[in-house]
Amino acid sequence: MASLNPKVSIVVPAYNAEGTLKRCLDSLFDQELDSYEVILVNDGSTDGTLEIAREFEIKDNFVLINQPNSGVAKARWTGVAASKGRYLGFVDADDKVKSNMFSRVFNRATETDADIIVCNWENFGADNKKNTLYNNATSDDAVKNTCKIIFQKRDGHLCNKVFLRGLLTEEIFQKAYGIRFCEDLLLHIYLIPKARRIAFLADLLYERFIHSASSTRVPTMESLSDFLFVHDEMFLHFMHHEETLFRKRSPGLYMRGLLELSLICQRQPLPTEELAQLRSEIEKRKSAITLAELLRSGPGFKTILMFFLDKVGLLGLAFKIWSSPFIRSIRNFRWSSPG
Repeated sequence: MASLNPKVSIVVPAYNAEGTLKRCLDSLFDQELDSYEVILVNDGSTDGTLEIAREFEIKDNFVLINQPNSGVAKARWTGVAASKGRYLGFVDADDKVKSNMFSRVFNRATETDADIIVCNWENFGADNKKNTLYNNATSDDAVKNTCKIIFQKRDGHLCNKVFLRGLLTEEIFQKAYGIRFCEDLLLHIYLIPKARRIAFLADLLYERFIHSASSTRVPTMESLSDFLFVHDEMFLHFMHHEETLFRKRSPGLYMRGLLELSLICQRQPLPTEELAQLRSEIEKRKSAITLAELLRSGPGFKTILMFFLDKVGLLGLAFKIWSSPFIRSIRNFRWSSPG
């Protein structure tokens, strides 16, 4: 029987995910946690997503919701509004999770009385990177937590976090409606500073699928425009924030996003007129940030290096060399001790 008050509600927005959804749901119904619900929101899929989802309706703790295509942020809020759990987690339909993910994060939440629990994650598919950003720690300092997650780690992923349900409001999710790329990052700037306490886990619990068809690999003009919009909003939000440290650090975070977007534009074949207009907008924003503002923001060595390479027109070439198979093999090389 499904629990009337599950410990965790897991929301899965799905749009045309017939190729990955079963793998995702199989991992969710293999959880060690004894009380949880899975809420799948079919966001107007036109493939076999709905049929696959219906195969799981025999599960007592599965809720299936259909809605017209409205975007991932709206689909997530639909799931949140229908949920009953004390804590909420989000899983993308492409991805999967370790069998102990939600038991680990719930136990961590219980031990620490945290509003947000953050874990590490690993990629699978075209990229097998292990993203080990966090050690086991707990912090009640909202400013420190925001700087750590957003400014230092630049962690804009929603799915490696579980939230106390009171943090999640429709007003916050509405800010991301209509955005189909970087919407997680936009939600972060409102959610992370609200948390009274955040607990971190060193465990690699979430598994993010990377494939060549991902919008993060083959961006469209719409996704690039979303990227710029979100970084504009983030910059304005923190520059007008009452916290002095956020205002100080904002130029560096903004510049890093603009440099990354410049780099993506250089690497992708897109319609010339649209691309030229977007590049022009990016250049205007970069030129508005002085070197002194950038350095005062404490952006880190990589951002400073990217800034100067961009200034001399070598950022694209440097990235091409850095990403070449030969250099990648050297970067990934590990010395092994004799047996």
